[in-house]
Amino acid sequence: MAFINSDYYSALKNIECAAQIASYYNFIYSDNQLDELCAQIAASKILTRIGNKEVNKKKVVYIDSNCMDNHGLTQQYIRALRDLRYEVLFIRIAPVDDACRNIIRDVSEYEKGEIICFEKELDIFDKLKIIYERICVYNPQYIFFHLLPWDTLACMLASLIQHPAVQKIYINAIDHTFWIGASFMDKIIEFRDWGRMVSCRFRGFKSEQCFKLPYYPIINNPQPFNGLPVETNGKVIIFSGGQSYKMLDRHQTFFCLIDRILEENSNAIIVLISLGYNKVIEKSIKKCKNKDRIIKLGYRKDIFELYGHIDIYLSTFPLGGGLMSQYAAICEKPILSYIGKGNANRSISSSFNDNVDAVKSFTNMSDYFEYAHQLCKDKNFRISEGKKIRAAILAPHQFKDGLSDIMERDISPYPFNNVEIRQEEYEHVCEETENRYLRRALSIVWSANRWKSFLLFPKNAFAIAKYVTVKKVRKIFSL
Repeated sequence: MAFINSDYYSALKNIECAAQIASYYNFIYSDNQLDELCAQIAASKILTRIGNKEVNKKKVVYIDSNCMDNHGLTQQYIRALRDLRYEVLFIRIAPVDDACRNIIRDVSEYEKGEIICFEKELDIFDKLKIIYERICVYNPQYIFFHLLPWDTLACMLASLIQHPAVQKIYINAIDHTFWIGASFMDKIIEFRDWGRMVSCRFRGFKSEQCFKLPYYPIINNPQPFNGLPVETNGKVIIFSGGQSYKMLDRHQTFFCLIDRILEENSNAIIVLISLGYNKVIEKSIKKCKNKDRIIKLGYRKDIFELYGHIDIYLSTFPLGGGLMSQYAAICEKPILSYIGKGNANRSISSSFNDNVDAVKSFTNMSDYFEYAHQLCKDKNFRISEGKKIRAAILAPHQFKDGLSDIMERDISPYPFNNVEIRQEEYEHVCEETENRYLRRALSIVWSANRWKSFLLFPKNAFAIAKYVTVKKVRKIFSL
């Protein structure tokens, strides 16, 4: 209705809301109708298009709305483009803040780098006009997109860029979620096989549009180690961490795994960092028999230094963490990973270019717990397993060469393998986690529509009312 009435601000807000909800449930992975709405809105606002002049083959625009140090893949790509001697125009869509300090430094210190950042929030259409006109003047051959799944501004921008010689390349850093804009991309870079299978089956990409380039971890600004709040002498320290949603399912599998490891290995303690929804995680820990040996930490700036003081890294379930596993590998720490049966999305070996000899992802619980016991009882075994994993990490020069293959030779630097996708199972896990624990969708619906939510979503009126009531009660009592 908002689009029909030319209320484009409300229309974009609704598109963003729909995309966010889809990225939490993942019942679809792309939506051509949402893309087309963004394209029509953009076309109504940018009436003057710049002609198809010859592009500069050594110029790259890098558009980023998922711009955080030690998160995503921006620094890996910026450094590779620098080493390949491309001119780079870096555009951060959100206002600049300290979260991307190292990224901004990498670009600003490069003599062929330029930056467009916004010091404050601008009108979305003013921002669209500024960025579009700057890109047209810059005249690049390549435009890379590293985005949040619901970035309507970048989606509109991609729809406007129609020069036949310009390659629009999507960096699929979050391949397990829905995102808008897929229909406007020429190429997509996947870091693992699972992403390619999803993109070809559910996003509308052809196999020749997909390129595989695993990544390596970035280590920024060494920090002093802040210690641990418990005595660790004589203990085997098992560390796990990541986004909370990667630890939650109906059966509390991750916490059952933790509890049994502790039960079978009296010399072990668990150090856990979870990001977001701490009350849910704390409630899960309290249900564990060995809860007194689970040490939950808050956010740590010294996360990399922490790895130097642990013995084993424990991958999360139902979803594993790629970057956290790579930190473990860099520090030569063995990785303990359970993935269940048949779901390639849970395997962390994809973060190591599918080197299954170095990285063991177990489908059988008995084998998993036996491996955990071996690691806990034998220090030499832990050291040898850690060294194997360290050797599996991609080197920065290999990443750079792989990107060169994609850009200059139009070939995938690493071959794809077919993997099984259990979409219904994964969709069920996402729905279960969202509805049972996180409830982010209700928050988005209420924030976007307030009391209109009851009219727009009558079937969900009870759930919305319950969410609003609980929210107000918590606010009153500061819970």
